[in-house]
Amino acid sequence: TVTFSIISVVLETVLGLGIALVVNIPFPGRGLMRMIMLVPWAIPTAVSSRMWEWMFASTRVGIINVMLQQLGIIDEPVAWLVNKSYQLPAMITIDVWKTTPFMALLLLAGLQLIPGDLYEAADVDGAGKVRQFWQITLPLLRPTLAVALVFRTLDALRVFDLFQIVLAQKRYSMASYAYYELINGQRMGYSSATSVVILIFITIFAVLYIRSLGINND
Repeated sequence: TVTFSIISVVLETVLGLGIALVVNIPFPGRGLMRMIMLVPWAIPTAVSSRMWEWMFASTRVGIINVMLQQLGIIDEPVAWLVNKSYQLPAMITIDVWKTTPFMALLLLAGLQLIPGDLYEAADVDGAGKVRQFWQITLPLLRPTLAVALVFRTLDALRVFDLFQIVLAQKRYSMASYAYYELINGQRMGYSSATSVVILIFITIFAVLYIRSLGINND
């Protein structure tokens, strides 16, 4: 679960920031693009998980295997959801597809709070776009970035429905393990302990984000 959380949150943050930077620039059709990019996030997890389960299928209905075979990347269908080596990458792919728009939306809100005068002054001083990003955009975006990272890490560490729907008992997240220990195994102690571990991890990551991004109470 920790591996899943770290990789998915990093990818979602990088991709979300890239999308937010693009959408923040005025261009024709920007409103339509904002609407379209929210579609994956708006689809219920139960629906999107089942959809991706079909796409990852090793049978003829598995679109991903068909596309990779046609491109010559693989010679035969891959059992993405059966082979343990591919299960985690598949789960990360689904989560990144669904949740990147959420990160982009939060970061876009932060970008729009940055005064445009700062960029105009930087242009006058001869600062390029890359320098403006590192010297203006990123420092002023830190509070929003910290909030987005805490929210996404919290969701990723307690992920349940994605693993439950797609993998069931083939592979557990910490939350689904706690569920099965309580419901199937009737082991309330193990289930409670797992829930406490999830809380500890969430707290650790939240503190690390806030400290590393330099967010204080002022």
